[in-house]
Amino acid sequence: MSAELTRAEAQQRADDIHAWRREQMRLAAEGLGGADAAAVAAHHEALLAQLAARPDVDTTQRDRQLTLGLRIASFLGALALAASVFFLFRQFWPQLSEALQVAVLAASSLATLGLTAWLHRRDSAGYFTKLAALVAFVCFVLNLSLLGASFNITPSDKALLPWAAFALLLAYTCELRLLLVAGLICIAAFIAARVGTWSGLYWLDLGERPEHFLPAALAMFCVPFFVDHRRHPGFDATWRVVALLALFLPMLVLANWGRASYLPLPASAVEGVYQIAGFVAGGLLAWLGTRRGWPEVSHTAVTFFVIFLYTKLFDWWWQLMPKFLFFLLLGLVALLVIFVLKRLRAAGVGMQAPVSDRRATPAPDPARPHRLQRRLVMGGVALIVAVNAVVLAGVAWNRSGEPTSRLTLSQRELRLPYAFEVDGERGGLSLALNWRVSHRAEQFYGGAEWLDEAKLRNLGFDLSRGAEALYPEREVFVVLELAGPTWAREVARAQARVDEVLARDGQREQDARDLKSAQEGLAFERARASRLFAVDAGRDATALRQRYPEVQRYAIVQGRVRPWVNRLPERTVMSGTLSALAVGDISVPHALRGGFDGLDRAKLESGDASFEAEVAWGRRFEPWLGAVRAQPAP
Repeated sequence: MSAELTRAEAQQRADDIHAWRREQMRLAAEGLGGADAAAVAAHHEALLAQLAARPDVDTTQRDRQLTLGLRIASFLGALALAASVFFLFRQFWPQLSEALQVAVLAASSLATLGLTAWLHRRDSAGYFTKLAALVAFVCFVLNLSLLGASFNITPSDKALLPWAAFALLLAYTCELRLLLVAGLICIAAFIAARVGTWSGLYWLDLGERPEHFLPAALAMFCVPFFVDHRRHPGFDATWRVVALLALFLPMLVLANWGRASYLPLPASAVEGVYQIAGFVAGGLLAWLGTRRGWPEVSHTAVTFFVIFLYTKLFDWWWQLMPKFLFFLLLGLVALLVIFVLKRLRAAGVGMQAPVSDRRATPAPDPARPHRLQRRLVMGGVALIVAVNAVVLAGVAWNRSGEPTSRLTLSQRELRLPYAFEVDGERGGLSLALNWRVSHRAEQFYGGAEWLDEAKLRNLGFDLSRGAEALYPEREVFVVLELAGPTWAREVARAQARVDEVLARDGQREQDARDLKSAQEGLAFERARASRLFAVDAGRDATALRQRYPEVQRYAIVQGRVRPWVNRLPERTVMSGTLSALAVGDISVPHALRGGFDGLDRAKLESGDASFEAEVAWGRRFEPWLGAVRAQPAP
């Protein structure tokens, strides 16, 4: 009889048999194991009638189709509402004082959390609850992000922890796997950033060393062994899939870009190591997934095994073979994989354990919904309040006591954003620090003349791997000098350029153009160029302050340095470049924004308007804006 069935019909029959066996086990547990067919049918009809009354259960194919539409609409609605919240904050942010900004951010997080908890109790289908949960998560992310922007807080990987905790709290309460994935991404990013920070790298450069993600992959893969997910269907599979992605994607990158590895080997050797590791890991995890009945593990592992195989074949033969022969080879490899998998399937290798060996689903708990709601409200409120309190306490600590640095800057050192007075949805006003470095003539722009190979070693860089190695950036303390000797030397250089052109005979047309250019450069350097220069860097802020004691001329700030390989015609020079400051944009408080009325970027750059602003740096080397004195054009 089975020979008369099509493949689809045979597969459906096999699935029905397994489903019937599971139902027989449930009937036996309910005391109907020996009942006749009529009793079982009556029991099923009564049970279907009860289940049909629940809006979260589909008892017909039509219900399944409508449920899919509801899920899609809920997801798209959540994205639209999240975007609406983002642009709502952006639209009205400049009109709020700092105290009101803090209150609005905390209130939005608490309000959307309360809405989620209220809907969780009444929305049995969960569509509106999941929509509210996604909006609550976005509000909490904006809460921390906008607080950081408003108070010029140094970006930190520590923000990933509360985001992960809030996402997991909502995910496990509202059965929302999308938020579970968001939480796991935050966890993986935090672990990778911590590993990179322990090795001296800047935390945002976590992707430059893909090996940072390997500890996170191992930790996430082990979590389902210790956490019971029987009441959260699909969550254990989500943990394992995200873990495998955090494992295989870095290995795939390193298998093709060995320079990014920590291994003290040549790049080609590193690539070979990770290619072999990818094959071994793919094969072992495919076997483990089949053995333990984890289809998501076996499918993911087989997929990456094939990707590793095809990339290796590409490296070997793409340049050597005609294209038709290369793709023919890929097809033959695919046939070989099919043959091997069919033989393993026929031999029963790694057969799944019987269903009866699995742990039974816990008995229904009537008090569980109330317990989940209480956990959501108490945990969510505690997290939101604690995070906001910690952030504001850090701001207060930074600004307490005497500032560590205080500079009076002008429009030459503080730039208005390009969209100022143009875009109606520009968000809060911030000023960008316009700093410079004095660099050698033979270097590209950005290479500081004082940031040579010896200085890089003093900052903690290990340059023993040579000019071909990949050197991620590090966090250091940077000295900014305002209108000091470095600026005076730049003015002298511009004057020397003018004098050099004037010393020519002046007979050529090129001389006239060079003189005009040199004179314009001198005028720009004297009247409009930034006078704020990065003149030194170190790992000890106290030592730098002792070396540069004038707090109104020298500011000690946090920044990032990256080694810079400058290949000149006659030699290769290892130097460094200042990538960026930790806080490069300074938010303008609401009370000071009136000082910029009537100003725009074009007027400031043309010299038709000017302003001065006091910028102070506190105990955590985070800046804030003091008094502003603007002089708009008449």
